[in-house]
Formats: sequence, structure tokens, C-alpha cells
Amino acid sequence: MMIYYNNTHVKAGDESRRAIEARQEREARERITEEFVALLSLDPDEGARWTGTVTDLMEATHIAYTQGTICDSEGNTCTFTQLVTGICDTLHVKRPRNPAGCAYQAAQRKGVRKNSLIYRYMRQMFHSAVEKPLSSKVIK
Repeated sequence: MMIYYNNTHVKAGDESRRAIEARQEREARERITEEFVALLSLDPDEGARWTGTVTDLMEATHIAYTQGTICDSEGNTCTFTQLVTGICDTLHVKRPRNPAGCAYQAAQRKGVRKNSLIYRYMRQMFHSAVEKPLSSKVIK
């Protein structure tokens, strides 16, 4: 287990640090989307299962959706509902009643106990050198 200090305090005049954090967040969003597409392409018959929370899965789905780069077989950008249905079917997760609300509330998490998926993903990606944080929550 790796323990590290998470110093998130940014001084008002520290523009370079903000620029670095913005770049890291963009990169994390792109990597989440890449991992999401890889998970979405798994065959449901393989029996892959999601071991994380449904809330985290919906937040990852929403992040991938907002990137606007996932297309269906006809070349149309996938809707959020299509992505939710696809990932839930692939990973054998019960679809939440309100996936958009679930994703929105997840992204708003702040505090000492639980941060949003994007910030936890960034910590794993940049501080713990975890290769694929999202895929690590799937059992095949």
C-alpha cells in the first residue's frame, strides 16, 4: 500500500500549477475514455464483472460520454443511455433508475471521505503509477 500526501491547496498566484492540474485532468479524462471503450468492447459472455460501485461506473460512463468520441457502428456519437446500457450489460451491473443523476451526484462529491472518480483516478495515474485504474475494478 502506498501512502502519500495530497497537497491540493493552490495559491491564488500559482497559475502554472493550475495549468498542470488542468492538463492532468484532461489526460485522465482521455485515459478513462480509452479504458471505458476497452471495457465496452468486452464480450458479455466472458463473464467480466464490475467490482467497484455503480456510482463510480456511472461517473466513468458520463466522463466517456462528455468526451464525445465514442461512436456506434453507423458513425453516430453514442448517447449517454446507449453507453449506460452497453456497459451495464457488458459488466453485468443492474442499471440504475436515474444514471444521469447518479453520475451528476458522483461528480459533485467533495470532502475528506470520498472524492470524485476523476480525482481518485488522477491520483492513481500520476502519483501511484497505476497503469489502468478503471480496469483494475473488473474481474474477468
